[in-house]
Amino acid sequence: MTMQELQNHPWLNIILEDIPDPTLPVNEHVPLWDYIETNIACMGTISHSSIDMDKLQESILLLLRETKDLRVVAHLLRTLQHAKKPQDILLATYIFSAYILKYWLIVPPQPRLKAKLFKQIILRFSQANKIFESEATNIEKKITFNNLQSIKFFFDENQQHYDDDFIDLLQAYERFANQSSNQNLDNSKVESTYKKEETPKNITESKSEKSSTVPLEQININQDNEAAWKRTLIKVSEILFLKSPHDPISVNLRRYAIFSSLSEPINNNNITDLMAVPADRIREYKANIPSMNIEQWAQIENELTLMPFWLEGHYISASIASQLGFKDVALAILNSVQILLNRLPKLYDLKYNDHSPFISDEMKKWLKPKQKSSENQISKFEEVVFNCYEEMGLPAAIQLLEENSHSIELRNNYYCQKINVQLLKHAGFEMLAKQQASSILAACENITLSEWEPSFIDTLTELTK
Repeated sequence: MTMQELQNHPWLNIILEDIPDPTLPVNEHVPLWDYIETNIACMGTISHSSIDMDKLQESILLLLRETKDLRVVAHLLRTLQHAKKPQDILLATYIFSAYILKYWLIVPPQPRLKAKLFKQIILRFSQANKIFESEATNIEKKITFNNLQSIKFFFDENQQHYDDDFIDLLQAYERFANQSSNQNLDNSKVESTYKKEETPKNITESKSEKSSTVPLEQININQDNEAAWKRTLIKVSEILFLKSPHDPISVNLRRYAIFSSLSEPINNNNITDLMAVPADRIREYKANIPSMNIEQWAQIENELTLMPFWLEGHYISASIASQLGFKDVALAILNSVQILLNRLPKLYDLKYNDHSPFISDEMKKWLKPKQKSSENQISKFEEVVFNCYEEMGLPAAIQLLEENSHSIELRNNYYCQKINVQLLKHAGFEMLAKQQASSILAACENITLSEWEPSFIDTLTELTK
């Protein structure tokens, strides 16, 4: 679950929305409350399978539009806590901390019963500790700890009582959050070894010897739905990163998990509702790239999991990989981002809600393909397309063209269209080929040199400075 998904979760809006009088307790005599209480009582019993969980949650949320009574919120949290799934525990702590910060001091029931309910909620979180520790991703552990910590800060500031159970839970989640950092710290202690002038063979042996000391975690492979599968892939990528940070497989797998389900975000004239990462934070990251270690690199990789549209972060991560001596990893990150942009070329033009671009000018230079031997590359690609046609047929060849037709260079896009026309004519569609060739010629009449060869213009512009 990304930060955007947490912040925009529909439950959060319902829980935090204002009502006329949040101090009013739940009406215990309405059928809706009776239905909720009856089903909650069945949870964990022989009758558990008879519960319609979706209907139960909808009923609780409906009641929360009328009252902010902690008893109602506790029941909603119970529906998330019961299965002990890490993503549900994360969501539960997030909405619980948000609820406490806004409503704790004014909502019913009376203080003694409220303290009792708080203790029950905390104990149910504790029951999920073992599964959460083994199955949660690094970023889920960090955010969940932060959620619980915000509750403690609020209680301390407002002199609210909490007992040892809450402290025990907080300490456990702090330990979970620090586990990955400690493992990464072990890696960072030896990173200077990688940057010495050694033969490739010695470097590989050094890394392999070091990485073999990292203990492997057990993974619960969950393919029940897209979200569960994504979490599994991210968890595996985290372990691979700890085991072998020099191997591109971890960054490739993480980006497959992050990018595979992404679609173009809703926008109005290229302006999205997505929040940008603060500019001062990005400047700090870039300024510290020369001195960053593996632990700090891992933290940025985790942030990318949380913020899939923070494209600049991939450029930063690749830069860190390069300065650590992991050139193959840096190239793998670049290739993954280019594949995403080939699939969603609109991302080049999109901006965050503060009007800052998804892709900075600096990042565009990183993405821009080398222009040397571009004619040879086009010729080779044309050969690949026609070989595909001979071996697999016209649909497969056109699909190959489509997958490679989006580029930051307009010139390359038009070459792909030209190859498509040649392919159609070769396949016997002469009339269609003529029509498309005429359309391309007409479009080319209005293209300027700066549009056709922007890299040529950029190079000349740099030389004038």
